[in-house]
Amino acid sequence: MENIQNSVFKKRKITLNNEKLILYLSLFIVLFMIYRNSWLPGGLFWETKEIFIVLFFVVLLILLVLDFNKLFYYKISFKSEYYGIILLFLIGFFSVLINISDEFNSIYNIIRFIIFIFYLFLFFHYLPTIIQKNNLVFVSIVRFYSILGLLIGSIGIVMYILGYVPYDLYSFNTKYISIIIHPNYVSFLLTTTIVTTLFYLLDNTDKFNASKNIFYTASFIIQLISQLLTLSRGGIIGTSIGILFMSIFFFRGKIIIALPVIIIFIYYSISTIFQSKGSLSNFSRYLLLIPVYYMVLEKNVHTFFGFGVTNSFKAYNDYRINYGVLEQVNNPHNTILSIFIMFGIIFTICLLIFFIGLIFKGFVCSVRAKEKSNKLFYGFLTANTLALFSHGIFDSALIMPEYFNMQFFLICLGLLFIYTRGKNKFSYANDINDR
Repeated sequence: MENIQNSVFKKRKITLNNEKLILYLSLFIVLFMIYRNSWLPGGLFWETKEIFIVLFFVVLLILLVLDFNKLFYYKISFKSEYYGIILLFLIGFFSVLINISDEFNSIYNIIRFIIFIFYLFLFFHYLPTIIQKNNLVFVSIVRFYSILGLLIGSIGIVMYILGYVPYDLYSFNTKYISIIIHPNYVSFLLTTTIVTTLFYLLDNTDKFNASKNIFYTASFIIQLISQLLTLSRGGIIGTSIGILFMSIFFFRGKIIIALPVIIIFIYYSISTIFQSKGSLSNFSRYLLLIPVYYMVLEKNVHTFFGFGVTNSFKAYNDYRINYGVLEQVNNPHNTILSIFIMFGIIFTICLLIFFIGLIFKGFVCSVRAKEKSNKLFYGFLTANTLALFSHGIFDSALIMPEYFNMQFFLICLGLLFIYTRGKNKFSYANDINDR
């Protein structure tokens, strides 16, 4: 396979072409999902099925501008490195066939399924492929999320200080919501942006001037304070894991000096939040596992192949009602269990093995990389993926296309898959003027 470092990563600006349009449309999807989950004028109106019609047209537009001649940067083969993807595809396809009558029984379900599949294609495959050909696309995405986190965090802190809560339906334990209606939604976004900002700062500390270093350091602190104010269990745990691993990848052996401080901070933050949430909130999360428990016990075809991408909501809700769980939710607030309900236990186990393999290879690549930028790149992909996945233990939004977390999570997974295979080595332009 061609050496990526010598042939692909050249210092060039992003040109006005189809790929740039696709990048903008992809980031638009993220921004629109934030708007859809906000209290801004018109935002809550889109918290209905109409959003999928809008997204359907966005998907059509993206399909129209795709250059299918350049769709696959690599020649498709059946080498061992593709076996995991092929196996997951086959199991997922079989799961869809089994549940096709329930999964495709409405326009809503059909459109949502198309959106879900297209997300996998666009964010796991196509955007990482574009990044592979033009590394400045990756820099643009990193800066986008970093600035987005600063804006969301700053607005949230100002609103919190002023005591302004325009939408308090979900503000049970905290009055921090920013422009997004639920503190848990804000928290999931911040888990991504905090780790991203830290990566961008560490990667450019010696290239930025003093004012830029101060700006991004302040941005990181503002976002971290905002995360603490959300009182999100998943957010604090996920962010702590992301920061911990980023620190390990950056400081290496020196991390031992700061490790006690980090552990104390994590322990204090988590214990404070669990106390603030109260025993009732913690207990209610455990109750949401009851329907899944009985799904496993039944050992029928759905146990092995799930209920479908969207039909899983109805299935979980039926089990929830049948077994006396009173909280009105349609998912177990756990990404792994939600995947199980969607695709079954076989797919879930295979996916976890695939995921753990990517994380392990990302860790190894970071350790073996010789250049600082490459160490941080692999370290960031590994740390951010772990942070989001850890957060997902407490929330199912990570695999729901109507939110704004699935997109970057898939991009990081896609990049790990590309750059931890064979001779693929990441190396990008280090000229700060190109950024």
